[in-house]
Amino acid sequence: MDPEVPVTGWMIDFADILAEKLGVCYELVRQLHPGVRLDNGTYTLVTGLLQRSEIDLVITPWIMSPAREEIMDFSTYIYIEQQELIATRPKPEADITGFIKPFPAYAGQINAAILLRYSYMLNPPELYVRFIYSLTVPAVPWEPKRVPERILTCVWLIFTLIICTLYRSNLKAMLISPKIVLPFTNLEEFLSTGMKVHLFEGSVAWDSVMKAPPDSLLGRLLGPAIIDGDGIAAIAKMFRGELVGLSSQATHKNLMHLDFTKNGECTLFATYNDAMLQLPVGIPFPTGSKLIPKVNDVVTRLREFGILDHLYKRHVPNASECFKPVSATLSVDALRPLELKDFYGVFSIYVGGLLLGLLAFGCELLIKHQDDSRLPIANQRPQPSRTETFSDQQLKWRAQITKSE
Repeated sequence: MDPEVPVTGWMIDFADILAEKLGVCYELVRQLHPGVRLDNGTYTLVTGLLQRSEIDLVITPWIMSPAREEIMDFSTYIYIEQQELIATRPKPEADITGFIKPFPAYAGQINAAILLRYSYMLNPPELYVRFIYSLTVPAVPWEPKRVPERILTCVWLIFTLIICTLYRSNLKAMLISPKIVLPFTNLEEFLSTGMKVHLFEGSVAWDSVMKAPPDSLLGRLLGPAIIDGDGIAAIAKMFRGELVGLSSQATHKNLMHLDFTKNGECTLFATYNDAMLQLPVGIPFPTGSKLIPKVNDVVTRLREFGILDHLYKRHVPNASECFKPVSATLSVDALRPLELKDFYGVFSIYVGGLLLGLLAFGCELLIKHQDDSRLPIANQRPQPSRTETFSDQQLKWRAQITKSE
């Protein structure tokens, strides 16, 4: 290895422990590609060295795939690995249904239960009358006379204004809260997006996709796949949102840890709820190596006592932040320009209030019209015209009353 390039990771600690227990020394060789199978059945690079027994072991754990087990032996498993899709997180956008979020789900359930409870206690006519009366009841006139009452009234009105303003501001802030819509959450949804996926040539994911039936979910990945052996360039394109990656969860956690440590936010998300190709991971050896029993004893002790898990989590402490639900990691401090869609929820509440006001006003007019139509004819005195005197109008009223009697 180049001494100027620092080598970090939990496998360095594991290699030091393993070398100490075995009483051997090890050499790190920079190799970014495991190798591929040639037409004559041989392999290139590190896989070829193991096949030809030119090295004793590879300290980096490899996934125990059936193709690899044909040409090499593995130690007991270190942990169970799974393949996942990983992509850049979408940007926050406006939430149209945000106007119902300030109220929890149980609030509507409680209100519905109360209405159902009292609807059985009240008969329909009385319930209808109470509903109409609540919309048309007039305000009670009240005017404080003395100075203390007026001071108390002013203070109460000021407090009411402050509380209403604060509540309305907080409610509006909740109404325009953004949301994040993930483009996909599993492999089936990803195939319907039309996005490109990168497959690392020679990896287990690449081998599984190549051998899968064409009509299966894995086999259909071959259509939008970009296959090459340049993982560094693929990671850069993935951070720019140009493609989606398919690799192990350990790789994803390391990327997320480095990203969160450097930028303070999660740029990527993974479909950890839709894991694929769950396979054990172990140390690869040449076939028939005598070091396998000794390594198995050390690995078993480290795994069963939780030391391997501790070493791994110690080097990726910030990865857990990016594996939380996307809504939980949405930064409230992130600024974005407001859109018209942000105010749809607020506008709906305002329009609803106006409609209720118009409904109450219409009910008042309807009830007033019904009350006027029920008055006796004798009580419906016509209004005098401007040309008539008051005495002449009185004579007309008396004549109408006498005639009706």
